[in-house]
Order: sequence, then structure tokens, then C-alpha cells
Amino acid sequence: MSNVIRPDFGRKPADESPGEAPFVFQALHVFGDAAGYRVCLVHDEGAAEGDVLKVVVGRVGGCDFEPVSILPNTQDGRSDAASVGLAILRTLEIIENAPSSAG
Repeated sequence: MSNVIRPDFGRKPADESPGEAPFVFQALHVFGDAAGYRVCLVHDEGAAEGDVLKVVVGRVGGCDFEPVSILPNTQDGRSDAASVGLAILRTLEIIENAPSSAG
């Protein structure tokens, strides 16, 4: 499961043009919501990488979701995607429940 998490989450790729169409998807699975974010699993047959599964994260109620993990559309890929999605969700839950340092 090496190199499944993109280290540049939140930054726009250098080759992305401002007029590029947004990624539109229907979630195969919603892992859940935490800290104002939603974590989902989507299937993208037309990705540059080929037929893949993507774990995506975006603001709850928002339209801008970014892939944080791209895996092959195989049984192993689906299993790895479930692990990644649940790990990201748990991390967001920890952040959401962390005591505030402003006190």
C-alpha cells in the first residue's frame, strides 16, 4: 500500500488550468463526516491513471472534493481504499475532538 496518499493534498497541480472542469462523482461509499469534512470512496473509470478507486475528501455541504488516495479498481484496491478512508475519517475525528489550545 505504498504511495497511496498524495503528499500535495490541498494544493493545485501546476498543470491544472483554471478553466478545467470539476471532478463530478457519485460516491460508492461515504465513510463519514468529521471536523467539517466528508470522506468518500468513488470509482473513476476515466482517470489519467486508468480504471481506479479514489478516496476523496471535501467540506460537508461543499462541492470541492479532492482525491487523497488513488488505487487500482481491484479487490485488493478496494480493501486498501477502505483502510485509507477509515484512517482519514478517524484522523479527522481526533482533530475534531482535540481540546482547544485557546484557553
